[in-house]
Amino acid sequence: MKIVDCTVLADFYVGEDRAKEAAYALLEEDADWVSVGLWRYEFGHVLLKYVRAGRLGAPEMELALEEVPGLLVETVEDIDPLEIWNLSGDTGLSYYDASYVWLARCRNSQLYTRDKGILKKCSEHSRPMPGFDRTA
Repeated sequence: MKIVDCTVLADFYVGEDRAKEAAYALLEEDADWVSVGLWRYEFGHVLLKYVRAGRLGAPEMELALEEVPGLLVETVEDIDPLEIWNLSGDTGLSYYDASYVWLARCRNSQLYTRDKGILKKCSEHSRPMPGFDRTA
């Protein structure tokens, strides 16, 4: 099982070549991806930015919105808001980012991400995608 955040999901669909390859490699390593329900909103926002910038058409956005849930074996909706709040305060992460780290901690797993802030501030609970290091 791999905990993933929106950077991984977005890279799978609209990432630059290197990031897309890393997302595919991560899926090959372990196809059991889990995330918090927040991913839906972040992913939709990323796709919307791509459409507005003319980098993605509406049909491709709709296809990605339909397909991405199939990448996840579980979307966790039952969260502990207070624990996430405390984690965000302790680490300096946004509440959003802390929710992904919180899930990794709860599952005694690792969060896979390309987010440099998470990788730096929560190194004990996060890993970069394959081919990315913590400083790249």
